[in-house]
Amino acid sequence: MGFVREKTGIPAVVIGLSINSFSSKDLAPIGFALPPDGSSWGRFRNACLRFVIDSIALRSLKADIDNIRASVGLPILNRSVLERIVEPPDLYLLGTIPEFEYPRNDLSASTHFVGTFTSPPVETFVPPAWWDDLQGDCSIVLVTQGTLANDDLNELVIPTIRALADENVLVIATTASLPISQIDLTPLPKNLRLEQFIPFYHLMPHVDVMVTNGGFGGVQIALSHGVPLVVAGATEEKPEIAARVAWGGVGIDLKTGKPSEKKIREAVRKILCNSIYKSKAESLQAEYGKYNAPQRSADLIRQLLEKNTVDK
Repeated sequence: MGFVREKTGIPAVVIGLSINSFSSKDLAPIGFALPPDGSSWGRFRNACLRFVIDSIALRSLKADIDNIRASVGLPILNRSVLERIVEPPDLYLLGTIPEFEYPRNDLSASTHFVGTFTSPPVETFVPPAWWDDLQGDCSIVLVTQGTLANDDLNELVIPTIRALADENVLVIATTASLPISQIDLTPLPKNLRLEQFIPFYHLMPHVDVMVTNGGFGGVQIALSHGVPLVVAGATEEKPEIAARVAWGGVGIDLKTGKPSEKKIREAVRKILCNSIYKSKAESLQAEYGKYNAPQRSADLIRQLLEKNTVDK
């Protein structure tokens, strides 16, 4: 898509369903999961880390990218390695809010926060038989490994079930792409409710804490409902998402993809016993409520097309 845009001038729009992937003087490169620092020292740190990534760690990739661009008749871009593949898009629509992302003083004019993309309510939703248990006196803890990263439920789902088996909470565990028979625990804890899938639109209003592997969509949905998080992410950009959760005070970053039962239990207890996490998550919920991602995105794309027509 990027090469077509550069060759033809057709506008390009990117919908960002993760963290802002563009570099900044105020941020360390993606992958270090470091908090933002726009001070003089922080910018020096960030520049040094970018040099290590661009000139040492990814030097061969940098050369490959430059060769590919040259082979299709495009000039070399003087940008960091992961941003020199194609020119930035005309619109970069981030599926979150500014309060979740790290602040930066060099945000591009093409970048817009549009709020979270949430699925409409499932009108045909039939609650499971245990649904009334959500009205009890126990706190509700949801644990999920996201939509796709479910090949080994021993990484997070099963440890969480074990960690909270004797706690005064109701644990809701979802297995997504795997059947619930993959939860090989005998006997199953009495405070556990298992489902392969539950529409989060219906479940989130009841949840007090979500334990997650840090998938961007799940984190955004939880925060848009004011639900604080325990995050255990180790792959893709998940450590960066977990770091933003901790930075914003809306949850705890376990800094591993395979946390111990003790660490999970301590983190859940801390969130349930310290109202500051819930308070900050609810503050973000109020900000999310100001956005309508599909409508805002459509408006921005329409404005881009109208401007492009006028300019021609």
